[in-house]
Amino acid sequence: MIFVKNINMPFKRLFFDKPSSVLIACFALFISVGACSQEVKIPQSLLDVKAVSEEENIVRAFIDAFSAHDVERMTSLCAEDIVWRYFSADDLGKADQAGMGIANLRTEMEAYFKATPTVRSEIENMAFSGAYVSVVERVYWQTSNPEGDERTDQPQTKTQSAVAVYHVKDQKIRSVWYYPAQP
Repeated sequence: MIFVKNINMPFKRLFFDKPSSVLIACFALFISVGACSQEVKIPQSLLDVKAVSEEENIVRAFIDAFSAHDVERMTSLCAEDIVWRYFSADDLGKADQAGMGIANLRTEMEAYFKATPTVRSEIENMAFSGAYVSVVERVYWQTSNPEGDERTDQPQTKTQSAVAVYHVKDQKIRSVWYYPAQP
């Protein structure tokens, strides 16, 4: 049981036996604080500014480099021992390690850009907590023959989004976890 210091009455009885006196005290406090306060006008330009962390800037630069197919810039933002993992839609509790190291990242990205020359990515949403940056990323690419449809040879834009979590430490991307893509 909780007791108020120097009073032999339980905390609950102190406040709930006389609810009207508590309400009156709270109302008086609210009025006195309101009477002493002044209206503060905050310039709209300050309200429009979004705080951006160094980690967020590094992830943005990485995704921009991806969209530009700039493999050298991408790898310059990563730690030598970078690890990237993919979660399966069938088992979100287990992430498969897809690759490790800058050399493997470079090889994989060069092959990917060669196979998908129109791919680009945009950030739909971003949040960070310390060294971890989570991103909802939307990827776009064009196909010349969508789903094997032989009636048209007009390019069609395809898209999907996915969540990725980047671990940034010492100004380098150390790990990336990719979650299943959604249409």
